[in-house]
Amino acid sequence: MKKYSYPYLFTVTIAAVAAIFGFFVWRNLVYRTTFLSHTTCRYMVMASLATTVLACFALRKRFAANISTRTEYLKAWCGMALGMVLIFSALFTTLTWLLPGVESSYIAPYHYSSGSSRSCSGAQVYDRDLDEEIRICGPSGNLYSARTLRVIKRTNALGMVVIDATTLP
Repeated sequence: MKKYSYPYLFTVTIAAVAAIFGFFVWRNLVYRTTFLSHTTCRYMVMASLATTVLACFALRKRFAANISTRTEYLKAWCGMALGMVLIFSALFTTLTWLLPGVESSYIAPYHYSSGSSRSCSGAQVYDRDLDEEIRICGPSGNLYSARTLRVIKRTNALGMVVIDATTLP
């Protein structure tokens, strides 16, 4: 297929739209219900930095003519590091969502957390396994008057996935 033909243009356009659609589906289906443990976050950052160092050494000779000063090397390394952290974050979150684990439930008090343009509205509840407050987007039930939440979750080695959350009277 020639790069200046209409079939190529349609293929690239459909692939780009599918990738954008897939990202939004992943964000709403996987990212909002999955929470990584502290050790998984540490491993994710270490793996992404190690991959960045390896990629810099592998690509050093290829781009040696384009990068001449130390500040340009630093900028290139920082950009690669940010990209790798984003890629590994998506990878570890998806792995946590896909891996099987032990299902459990707990009942805890919560407080309402309003949403914004970048986050969902829902309930802020303390999770003992993660040892932090998590936001559960859109639990079922009356979110405004009830103050107790029943959370059903699946916990595995990488973190946890919220399966269901319901307010209790």
